[in-house]
Amino acid sequence: MVIHSEVVLQTTAHKARLEDHLIQTLGRWSSDYSECDFTLSSQSTQTFSQTTTSDWEEENMAPREIFNAAMEMLLRNFPALNSQLQLPWTSLSKSSSSYYTKIITEAIQLIAQYVAPGQENNLLTDVCKKWISLKEDKPDTMTEAMIASYQQQNNRLSQIQILSLFANKHTKERLMELVPGLSIF
Repeated sequence: MVIHSEVVLQTTAHKARLEDHLIQTLGRWSSDYSECDFTLSSQSTQTFSQTTTSDWEEENMAPREIFNAAMEMLLRNFPALNSQLQLPWTSLSKSSSSYYTKIITEAIQLIAQYVAPGQENNLLTDVCKKWISLKEDKPDTMTEAMIASYQQQNNRLSQIQILSLFANKHTKERLMELVPGLSIF
């Protein structure tokens, strides 16, 4: 007869009965053994094996699985991403593009709820405005006026000051398109 028992590490969070996904989400795993109690348990085999294999499993997860695991940590009933988009967006059927649009919309809304509780609509409105302004081919009238003023200046310091007024609204590549002769140096 073989008697088999395993050691279970019980942290303060475990004693408080926090679920594993919450502990992992909060990043509160402690390596300080002074906070831990060691107890013997016959139910510990499953717990011990789950924690020792979780690191290996996370390292070998596909990006889709990582996304699904992260979303499930934030919301238990988040719809799983069934497949990652492999085709060009323009070649998708209407139902496929609707599916991916729905998933990303729900993910962004969920993250916004965590980042700015109760203010997610304001946050998302500002993010959308920024995305739209980055994608526009034609700059707005204020940016056009600043570009014209930049080009009229002979003083490099004045040009840098003018550029600093609108540079943070555009990518480096976009700025180089907007301002002829602009270099990265």
